[in-house]
Amino acid sequence: EALRKLGASLRIGGPGTSRRKFKNVRAMSDKAEDAMFQGTLRKLGINQVPDIKEVQFVKEDGTCMVFSNPRVLANIGSNTFVCQG
Repeated sequence: EALRKLGASLRIGGPGTSRRKFKNVRAMSDKAEDAMFQGTLRKLGINQVPDIKEVQFVKEDGTCMVFSNPRVLANIGSNTFVCQG
């Protein structure tokens, strides 16, 4: 009877579920996230554009962001660009 009471206190779900003290939450690693991102880019048909040394973004307020040696990917037909780095 004591074992039964102890087992009931460890149960998280309803009857018939496994008895565990906590639910194990798995975090996604950076490699897995990067692989999913690359897969999404592949589905969009985005290819790398070679020989780009610098990318400048000019904001509406006049400030400028400069990226040196970025990895630029593009799908010219759908007007989609990705800058990494």
